[in-house]
Amino acid sequence: RPNGKVTLRARIKEKDKKQMQIIVKDTGYGIPAEAMPHLFKKFFRVHETENKVAGTGLGLAISKEIIQGHRGSIEVKSKSGKGTSFIIFLPLRMIGD
Repeated sequence: RPNGKVTLRARIKEKDKKQMQIIVKDTGYGIPAEAMPHLFKKFFRVHETENKVAGTGLGLAISKEIIQGHRGSIEVKSKSGKGTSFIIFLPLRMIGD
């Protein structure tokens, strides 16, 4: 999206300090609701007329596999026309645990 923004935030959950959240948020076109269940499938691509981004449809599938390999998880929240947020949860452990 022209003049759009991408924001990256990282924080440690204050409650128990055993989980890190990484939030990647954009002000793009958003993702249609019908595409949400398929986002992390290999080779899936959202077909939007506004979105002229080339790709293979592997990025999110590979990202999810890497995150799960670190015992984490990923969530997505999106509103069409408003943007998208990806929230990554990674477990933390203290050195010596």
